[in-house]
Amino acid sequence: MKTSFYVIIIFLLVLLCSCGQKEAEGRFQGTWFNLENEYDQWNFRNDTLYVYEEMVIYDATRSKIEFDIPILDYYEDSIWEFRDRSILVNYKLSESNDSIYATWKSIYNSQDFSLIKVNSYEEYLRRKFNFKFHLPENDSVKTLQTIPKYGLKIFMGKTDGTIISRTELSNNLNSMKSNIKSFKDSIRPNTHYEIEDHDEMIDEWFHIRVYADKQISDSTIIYTLQQTKTFKNQEKWKGEDIDNRVPIRIYRVFKNRNQTNPNSVKGKWIKWMFSS
Repeated sequence: MKTSFYVIIIFLLVLLCSCGQKEAEGRFQGTWFNLENEYDQWNFRNDTLYVYEEMVIYDATRSKIEFDIPILDYYEDSIWEFRDRSILVNYKLSESNDSIYATWKSIYNSQDFSLIKVNSYEEYLRRKFNFKFHLPENDSVKTLQTIPKYGLKIFMGKTDGTIISRTELSNNLNSMKSNIKSFKDSIRPNTHYEIEDHDEMIDEWFHIRVYADKQISDSTIIYTLQQTKTFKNQEKWKGEDIDNRVPIRIYRVFKNRNQTNPNSVKGKWIKWMFSS
């Protein structure tokens, strides 16, 4: 009888642990963005996790997530190879089950980070910058053929008939000129080609992406930017030497339904503008 009793107890404990794990994993299902890095996404699907371009099997409880991931590691004799490394993430889930406050631990480092659960990249931007806007829809608009890291984001919304604007670096447009400089200075080259031609690539690829509410017209976007004294129309430079001035491309962003990839942003060109 005692043996049967212990077997039942062990069975119940295993069942409780299994249920707790399934409950925890169920809360994760979906796409999560790192608040500090929009390219760091965690996609949970059942018992698999897609993170850092790797598909891994993970285990979760109500306070931690564990998985192994290949990491490029120094071996010997100047040889580098990928090795599976164990990752432990201690976390706290918000009451609304849409935010994670976590600490990443590996043999290399320990780092705090936050994740938010969203259905689209647009929703991620609204939550990250605490800014209300709803992008216009147009099925004929194509994906922007630009490099995202060279695009400074500007947000425009409408409240009680008033246009509210900000950049991704400040809460308004009053510091546009310094924001542009800071943004360009923050761009880091990733390849040998980018390192060699870094300054030229910034001049060529830098652009502005305007996430404006669907109630706001293209002409209002242009007028709002001109009021910052950061830009001037080409006509304003008539009679002056503008040959050495590199124009800045202004793009308006459109809704891309349920798209979570920052590299797949739909938009159209609306204006060339010169910095003053």
